[in-house]
Amino acid sequence: MTKFYLFVVSFGLTCSVFAQIPNASFEDWTAGNPNGWEVSNQAPLLVTVSQSTDAQAGTSSANLTVSSFQGLVIGGAMTATNFPVTIEPVTFIFWYKASFDQGDMFTVAAEVDDANGAVRTGTATISANSNVWTMYEFNLDELNTNTPTLGNITFFTQGPDGDIFSVHPNTSIYIDDISFGYIVNTEQVNADLTIQSVYPNPSNDFAYVQYANPTPSKVRVEIFDLSGKCVAVPFNANQASGNYRVELPIEMLSSGLYTCRVTSEKATVSSTFLVE
Repeated sequence: MTKFYLFVVSFGLTCSVFAQIPNASFEDWTAGNPNGWEVSNQAPLLVTVSQSTDAQAGTSSANLTVSSFQGLVIGGAMTATNFPVTIEPVTFIFWYKASFDQGDMFTVAAEVDDANGAVRTGTATISANSNVWTMYEFNLDELNTNTPTLGNITFFTQGPDGDIFSVHPNTSIYIDDISFGYIVNTEQVNADLTIQSVYPNPSNDFAYVQYANPTPSKVRVEIFDLSGKCVAVPFNANQASGNYRVELPIEMLSSGLYTCRVTSEKATVSSTFLVE
């Protein structure tokens, strides 16, 4: 399988960054290409990946289109390769809009590897038109129990027969806000610390995280956006054992997908939620 993605972890004294996909929201571009990605452009003759102001969040997204030159027709493709992975993801998540011409489609593939090859991998092929931003998530199947160290992702356009050179001129795909769903390293997990729910989900006016803390501990509740940036710390204090509910600052969050992470002195758990 073609190689694909990034995942990285670091801990700090304020907000901790647990994942940093390169240019995950496609906000940063240089000379017509998205920073951190290899793309199928051969400018000025063939331009199949471009910056669009039609965004799910933020100000821009990546637009995969079809271009031709001297009889050669090619669809858009973009790949991010060989980024460090320190926490094992279990799903891949992205937002898209798509308009397909004559049965075209696009495929996304994600993979995390160790030194000997793939640890988890998954693909999805989408052929249904969507004129509104739509979230899509698929599983990364576990191939072995090794710890991944590298990751890769790729998106590419295909014709109805699956060939990248049989695409049609009016096919157009927008990609934005990509992320991995994850599990925390087993050394960090204590099953007794649990998030019981984040509700309501989706949220628009208010939301709470409800969790069970089995032992007295300092507890930290953090919210991360799709790029892995910590955007809020609604709670950070000592707690006795018991069940707790913490209000999340929905009013300061823009629309999109977020991860709520609860960390004690012995364990870390997380759950995703959507702000509308």
